[in-house]
Amino acid sequence: MNKILYINGSPRGENNSTSAQILKDIRGFLSEEDGKIQHTDILTLPVKLDGNTEEVLSQMEDSDIWIIALPLYVDTLPGHLTWWLKQFELKRESRKEKKAIRVYGIVNSGFPEARQNADALHILQLFCRKNALTWRFGIGMGMGEPYKQMKDMPLNSYMKKDILHAYQSLKDDLKNEEAPETENLYTAVRFPRFLYTLMGSVGWVYRARKNGLRKRDLYARPLLK
Repeated sequence: MNKILYINGSPRGENNSTSAQILKDIRGFLSEEDGKIQHTDILTLPVKLDGNTEEVLSQMEDSDIWIIALPLYVDTLPGHLTWWLKQFELKRESRKEKKAIRVYGIVNSGFPEARQNADALHILQLFCRKNALTWRFGIGMGMGEPYKQMKDMPLNSYMKKDILHAYQSLKDDLKNEEAPETENLYTAVRFPRFLYTLMGSVGWVYRARKNGLRKRDLYARPLLK
């Protein structure tokens, strides 16, 4: 029986994280599978160490499949996630026999263009190649914030239809252990782009005023002479 480990790589943790919601939805979707797969709870990687480093690394090593979700941070991975992957690499180097682990990555961002997540997915792919992990494919998801806000909306709804197709591809790949590595998928919720951009612009102005700034302060360029 294959054991799936769901890894939340968001610094926001469990409560206010799009990555956690993505994993929750995928876990529920995949739980309809047959008895060949054992589903674990979602592992949220700690931002601050509390003495359980070895326990976390052991969970990562003992799994057969990783489904790792994370937010895009400046076109790459969050810093604490990079640290955990480095610790895993160091521990794996010390092992004579390295367990075969299949890896799927889901990177979300606030950009409407899902392909903004391509570089981060490529970094995960290179990490797998370096550490003898089997990279399967990744999913780049645009408009991560609306996805989180739609948490009560079913996956088969019109707004999430494209995302459901990506999750179905993941499910199909899990069934076929002999399938060749496939191309990354890029998707987003079906939300009007003009409205998304408008809401984002209004949100920045609101946050500025909340912090004692004016709208024109958002255009300040203090490093220019």
